Amino acid sequence: LEWLAAASSADVAEAVSARWRNQRGTQCPGVSWMSHHEVSLSNMAACIGGPVLAALFQALGADYESMAGGMPDLLLWDSTNRKARFVEVKGPGDK
Repeated sequence: LEWLAAASSADVAEAVSARWRNQRGTQCPGVSWMSHHEVSLSNMAACIGGPVLAALFQALGADYESMAGGMPDLLLWDSTNRKARFVEVKGPGDK
């Protein structure tokens, strides 16, 4: 997590791509290899940034059961400007 917290967006993107190529298909709880393509994931990770990803992974690692169900519904990212936003979508019956 220390490396990730200090990593540049480019380094984060390359690390995600490398893990995708090396680990794709490996069974892992919470990972759906068919949901996203390597390029999309590396762009998302670069836009979110290493410090935010490190904080998210720290929280998930500390209490996966509670945190896994509490993630926002939507991630919007802008690869050109390297920005991302987590969005919670509320329906009529949501609290």
